[in-house]
Amino acid sequence: MGEIYYKFGVRIKMIGLKRISALLIAVIMFLMPTAIQATERVPAAAFELIYGDANLDGKVSTADANNMLAYCNGSKALNAMQYINGDVNADNCVNTADVMLVMRYLVGLVEYLPYCPTTTVSGSSLSFINNTFPARGGRITFGESYPLRGIISSKYALKKVQIVITDSRQGSVEIDEKVIFGAGECVCYYNTQTAENAIDDAVKFAKLTTGEKNLKLICSNSVEENVVLYESTFKVGFIYEEVAGHVYNRGDDVSPTEARKVLSLLNRLDYTNDVGAKIISAGMGKLGESYGTMDCSRFVQLSVREAIDFGLPRTSVEQALFCKDNGYLVDFDERRAGDLVFMSRTYCDCGRYHEVHHVALYIGFADGTDYIVESTSSLDGVVIRRIWGHATGTWVVDSIGRVRN
Repeated sequence: MGEIYYKFGVRIKMIGLKRISALLIAVIMFLMPTAIQATERVPAAAFELIYGDANLDGKVSTADANNMLAYCNGSKALNAMQYINGDVNADNCVNTADVMLVMRYLVGLVEYLPYCPTTTVSGSSLSFINNTFPARGGRITFGESYPLRGIISSKYALKKVQIVITDSRQGSVEIDEKVIFGAGECVCYYNTQTAENAIDDAVKFAKLTTGEKNLKLICSNSVEENVVLYESTFKVGFIYEEVAGHVYNRGDDVSPTEARKVLSLLNRLDYTNDVGAKIISAGMGKLGESYGTMDCSRFVQLSVREAIDFGLPRTSVEQALFCKDNGYLVDFDERRAGDLVFMSRTYCDCGRYHEVHHVALYIGFADGTDYIVESTSSLDGVVIRRIWGHATGTWVVDSIGRVRN
């Protein structure tokens, strides 16, 4: 018995999967032209997360598929980073399903990696194609409605769709919507010709408290009862514990008062639709990382790439020039969350462009104060604090960049 564990914890069992998949892969690789061009990615270090790059050469090619296949048949080992990159369907294991996905990606049959296919339950007549349900690890806006859309396929007419959201810490049920078609907030349409059920719901997350949540989509049809078709863990807004201990005042001391101001700013951002908010969310996920792990420009580069899949140059001055040359600069008065704040060292005369030596991510303005999240050597890591340097005149804001993919 071969097994695949797809994303969201739903299992598919297929007889002889490993044996059959290995044979198919061998045939495909024999028939494919040897001149398949490797899909180039931004050059990366040996510890860069690039899905599909199982040999850590900074790109995805047939060499990676060979590496993964060798691991599957036991003839080669993968180190930790190779294993993470090789798990292209995000099911926490590397197997022949991942090899097949890399091959399909190289010939254009899969557009993006990681790829999470239709979630299906073994032996079930039900399946679900996710459209706008919260992704695992995602963050949504506190107090706003969020669309829940997707396609449920069923051999039999659906009887019930149930959305259950619980608080991860408390275990308490915060939303439990049971819907009969055509009634309630959730509207489902059953198409007898295609056996597809379009679910179109809008959950008002004002019903939810902030924090980490678990979501389950549970369905029943005339044959099967209470089948979990989708499951994910996501976050609603930010909670105080996420920022406490990482927010500093003007004197570079940890400040609970400043933390509450920043928390208020963060929970007003639209993580569902706004690109800048998504960049801030990615940056906030790095709070506490040491400066030795990521300096200021590396922090910004990684946050932007994770949030919107946009490649920035490596250093702060290169990023500033990139924004200038590509029309990404905006006036300081137009600053908004997720913008890049480039800072010049006024006492330096090393000849670099505008003496830019630092970059940070802008969070927002509260009570006469501008807040940024940054990686700084003076506090040895990723922290939140006021825009600094103005009082002494040693640093000034040179420019504001706004990147979008």
